[in-house]
Amino acid sequence: MKKLTTKSNFVEAFSQKGKLIEISNLNKYVNNKKERYFVHKNTGLVINKRLKSYKFTADKYSELAFKSKFTNSTYSAKIPAVNARLNYVISTLNNLKKIKNKSLLDVGAGTGEFLIMAKALGAKVFGVEPKLENCKEMKRKKIKCLAGPIEYYKSQKKYDFVSVLWTFCNMYDPLNALMGIKKFLKNNGIIVVADSSRILVHPRKSLKNWVGNMPRYLNPYHFSCNSMKSLLMLCGFEIIFENRFYDTDYLVVVAKKTNKIFKKYPIDDYKKIIEFFKTWEKIDKRIK
Repeated sequence: MKKLTTKSNFVEAFSQKGKLIEISNLNKYVNNKKERYFVHKNTGLVINKRLKSYKFTADKYSELAFKSKFTNSTYSAKIPAVNARLNYVISTLNNLKKIKNKSLLDVGAGTGEFLIMAKALGAKVFGVEPKLENCKEMKRKKIKCLAGPIEYYKSQKKYDFVSVLWTFCNMYDPLNALMGIKKFLKNNGIIVVADSSRILVHPRKSLKNWVGNMPRYLNPYHFSCNSMKSLLMLCGFEIIFENRFYDTDYLVVVAKKTNKIFKKYPIDDYKKIIEFFKTWEKIDKRIK
């Protein structure tokens, strides 16, 4: 039976308040032992403690994580594996809702790879990206953009589509950011969100590699399908599609902008979350 909770519990979780239970077997893999993993008892949301502000987090991610090469501690959208997942998202979205001649805003646009794909399908695109060097590259590719976090974007323009891909997990305050993003969507506009499918699914890499070497405050939230849907629902979005996240590397959720107020939100059992990471560790030991 699906477990549900109230809005107040998820608002508490995204504020990183309430009862936070340490996930002890994850923390042995963290380089800085002060940067620990927790699970929120009332929602099952997996978190690392955030630091300072959205600007600090965006600036540090741009400085430390977004590089020309993809490693355990850096990110690049230019390698085939990342291009493949972006292509998966654009194909999923376009099959569900045609984007030709529609406007699309990409939040955390990187160097514009996803926007190039959307543009090739006939969409009119714009990117918001914290890293200045990435924005300069997008402009060289003839893609209009703003350099800065989404909180800096003050346009009156309304878009048909918004995409937030592998980005909410790195935000200081995804709930507040999404409330701001919603203002840029037309009535009944569509948001597509994506993240890696890692929580409560079959492990696809070692636990050590999943933790990686990146400072944990750069990745304050780790989404399951339930927590991603609840984030959207908290802001009034109606879920219209979720992919087969349990047998692919990608979690993709598509939702429609509404003014609905939901009474209950899907959660994960925090005990199952803790047990899941213990099982993952046991699997790693068996296949070494």
